[in-house]
Amino acid sequence: MPRDQRAAAVAGEPTGTAADGYLEKVCRESHRLTEEDIEGLRRAGFGDDAIFELTIAAAYGEATRRFDRALAALDDDLSTRRRGSG
Repeated sequence: MPRDQRAAAVAGEPTGTAADGYLEKVCRESHRLTEEDIEGLRRAGFGDDAIFELTIAAAYGEATRRFDRALAALDDDLSTRRRGSG
């Protein structure tokens, strides 16, 4: 799999391939993924290794973004509390 496709999947950006809809689903609605989603990628020419790599890349990227947003929210909350207690 080309490195730029993997990097795009991690960044949550379009890969420019038939996998884009699938990757969006991985990030936003992973609980709705079905075997048909995987079969669609296979029909589009993706092998199991490429599907696995793209899935892991997209899931990792989304988890990292969510974690970063959570830390930022906690930091904002802590800053607000500090200002309010003084």
